[in-house]
Amino acid sequence: MSLTLPDEATWQWTHSVLGECEAVSEFAHGHGYSRLWRLRTREGHAWLKMHAHPAKWAGEVHALTTWAPSLGKTPKVLGHREGP
Repeated sequence: MSLTLPDEATWQWTHSVLGECEAVSEFAHGHGYSRLWRLRTREGHAWLKMHAHPAKWAGEVHALTTWAPSLGKTPKVLGHREGP
């Protein structure tokens, strides 16, 4: 199965954060607001998510880094760029 990977700069950034990794699946919603890849790393699996709209990206990063840790079972943010 052939996956469509993110742009080269994003893929390089992903490797700088996670180290060696491989995309094993890809998800895209019909609304086109975001794309999501499941990655296999040396530590296990991780997700790479890209948003099309800066405000949606900013809201999700804020929620996952500010509120989510106190809620319990939520995704752990391993890294994020300064923009979507």
